[in-house]
Amino acid sequence: MDGVHAKSFVGTGLILDAERGLVLVDRETVPVAMGDLQLTFGGSVEVPGEPVYLHPEHNFAVVRYDPSLLGETPVRAAGLVAGDLSVGDEVWLVGLTPTDNLVSRRTQVASSEPLRLSLTRPPRFRDRNIELFALEDTVATVGGVLSDSEGRVLALWASFSDGAGKNAKSFFAGIPIAYAADVLEGLQEEGRVGWRTLGVEFAPLSLAAARHRGLSDERANELEAHDSERRRVLSVERISADSPASALLREGDLLLEVGGNTVTQFREVEEASQGDEVDIRVLRDGEEIDLRIPTELLDGHGTERAILWAGTLLQAPHRAIAEQRGIPSHGVYISRFWFGSPANRYGLRATDRIVAV
Repeated sequence: MDGVHAKSFVGTGLILDAERGLVLVDRETVPVAMGDLQLTFGGSVEVPGEPVYLHPEHNFAVVRYDPSLLGETPVRAAGLVAGDLSVGDEVWLVGLTPTDNLVSRRTQVASSEPLRLSLTRPPRFRDRNIELFALEDTVATVGGVLSDSEGRVLALWASFSDGAGKNAKSFFAGIPIAYAADVLEGLQEEGRVGWRTLGVEFAPLSLAAARHRGLSDERANELEAHDSERRRVLSVERISADSPASALLREGDLLLEVGGNTVTQFREVEEASQGDEVDIRVLRDGEEIDLRIPTELLDGHGTERAILWAGTLLQAPHRAIAEQRGIPSHGVYISRFWFGSPANRYGLRATDRIVAV
């Protein structure tokens, strides 16, 4: 389903709420909403779980288990620190090996860089608009956390995959825990999370390159004063075909302001876009333009229904198609077909869509 690239996944979870049984994992461990999910505690107790929230744009999910099934097994929620990490900061990498052994290493943050992943074939979930932490020294794990010396969690040490087929590769990086803290607060207070998005993928562009595209000296000075460390502007790289922004923004627009404030960071844009609509200012063809763009509400439920028919797996088109390929979400999506089936003999292929019967 949803273009997922394997049949089973293993990773490390972090308990966010022991009373409610909420656990944080990356979306390489829980990529879809439908499937069988098992949680193992301390390498000795296994209980069933279910996905509660799959973040629609970032690489993490929240799953739930029944705390009563653990009996007297001692577990407690992790303490979270949603502050900023900087290059050179000392952290502890704490994780689990594939054999459920706990490992840790004291290390330092080596870099904080924007995530750049290639498009996948077939389209599947792909994180974007986020900066990740890399470490100077790591230890082999199937996931874990970055913590301070008191054990408080600063980031989720998450698995990412890039490419497809023989060219596929995977790597680990740190996701700031502030993203998960926002989701946890919504789940604890209201039992749901309302995430709004512009439906736009941004790419960082240096101020020097932006000047060649018409950025004025005055505006460049404002951007540099706002973020003297990065010295950049965000450029529109892709626009989801299903988003309201597709009728207003253009690829190549330079984002100058959101909600009347100068922005240079992905999280600034996300935080300012949580209302029904947002005012933005962009630079297009050397001219600054003001736009009011409705935001899109995403539920985080994932795909909840699929049908097997004539040797195909059918579902509603998932978001990656519109986000990565600019194709509107209409018709019934064929996410898989089986060799030797009627679908195989008559030419129904994965990624095709049925639009009429």
